[in-house]
Amino acid sequence: MGEARICRVGCPARRVRCPLLVLAMNIRYHLPALAAFALGAPLVAAQEIDSRVPRNPVAKAPKAQLHGNPVQNTNAPDGAVLGTVAPVRYQPAGVPGPNVKSDEEILAAGSSFGVPARTPQLMHNFARGDHWVRGESYKARVNGEGFTFIPFLGSDAPRGWPVHFRLQETSVGGVALELNERAEVVRDGDTFFLERGPVTVQYDVALDSAEQLFHIESDGFSGEIVVTLDVSTDLEGSPRVGGFHFSGPLGGMDYGAAIAFDESGASVEVRAELDDSTLELTVPAGFVANADGQISIDPLFITWNVDTDPFRETRNVDVAYDCQNDAFVIVFEEPFNATDTDVFLSMITADGGANLDESSIDFSFVDEVDPEVATLNGDNVALCVYTENDDGGDNPILGRIYDTLVLGTSGGAFEVADTGSTTATWSNTTPDVGGNSSSASGNEFIVAWEREFPSGVRAARYTLVGGDGTVGALFFPLLGAVDRPQISVR
Repeated sequence: MGEARICRVGCPARRVRCPLLVLAMNIRYHLPALAAFALGAPLVAAQEIDSRVPRNPVAKAPKAQLHGNPVQNTNAPDGAVLGTVAPVRYQPAGVPGPNVKSDEEILAAGSSFGVPARTPQLMHNFARGDHWVRGESYKARVNGEGFTFIPFLGSDAPRGWPVHFRLQETSVGGVALELNERAEVVRDGDTFFLERGPVTVQYDVALDSAEQLFHIESDGFSGEIVVTLDVSTDLEGSPRVGGFHFSGPLGGMDYGAAIAFDESGASVEVRAELDDSTLELTVPAGFVANADGQISIDPLFITWNVDTDPFRETRNVDVAYDCQNDAFVIVFEEPFNATDTDVFLSMITADGGANLDESSIDFSFVDEVDPEVATLNGDNVALCVYTENDDGGDNPILGRIYDTLVLGTSGGAFEVADTGSTTATWSNTTPDVGGNSSSASGNEFIVAWEREFPSGVRAARYTLVGGDGTVGALFFPLLGAVDRPQISVR
């Protein structure tokens, strides 16, 4: 069992690691010493964290501002600067929040929660220029190129099996309509519209399924309507009653039977044919000739699993305490499969009796890992930082602000640490974040992480982040090689 460690900047700026969930780390560094060095104070030597009982909180914190003119260190290939010549300044943290708790209380409470279980719900995310949806049995991406449905086949699935649908052609009476090359995507709640000119493709997403509709104006048309889709997937497609079965070793998705209907409610079955990667949906000419207004074609996507109860895992939990609201902010990983991990957040009352909110921090095709969280109590915000685990290895550190007053994320994910430029590259891992328990507003988070250069050199980096997500300058301490730099107060 790993040690429980209290991690914070300011006191009692709350960050606890649950002892039942976290393995002991190797060498840790106290980053207030790191921040102090940036302000010109003598550097405190790095040391291994011991297993002392956490001390009682004190109302002090490093002042979250740098003074003087930073000095450029030309030996830092990433442009990090070494701090200032002004003396270190420790300021009282101001009037604490109304519900100050001791380290022992926070540790006991955080440990008792265990791994949070998410309530089944549909979640939306906008990341990397795409819309994302996370249901209970699938994940989906929506962009100008089409709709990608990824069935959930278990957290232990070796990878994902996406199925991508793109409208390739629509013809009426053998004459192809002139489609826009790329769709304009419009979201309205749980509905997405992909505008392609004369044809609009609509996707209605629900907790366990997604519905696809094609809308075509029929006025003046004669002859059958043929909608041709390009279907890209590693799953094997085969006919089933009224639709198609896309299957793999662990499961897949069903493409349901389609019907066509007009604005009067009249409907007809649609003939569907799948030939390798091409799916055709055909509306009979007789229905088209008598249709009233717009014609819509309506199939349904549903996930199916070989294992009817696929394995779901939650891991890497981190906890922060919000003094102002007497509540805990919990972040954690939830693997969608072995190569795709998502990050979520829960906010619960300090007694564990009520779940105040559940939000997504980030989910996409990319592996988001190592979430850490801290609070700025006077600003009513929390910051979750995490690593975007890119296949190429050049991993950025991302952050997202959560508003603890309105209970929701504020803005999208932003970059805390980049991966270099055309002249120099590096990779980032194991971020950590500390906050401030002061009831005064305008404080800042401190974020630290480990950076590895192509030469194999590993070095600590840190920066300050405002409550609005503004990222400050990049700094480094003279700590030599590091292993998971950590923020704490001694």
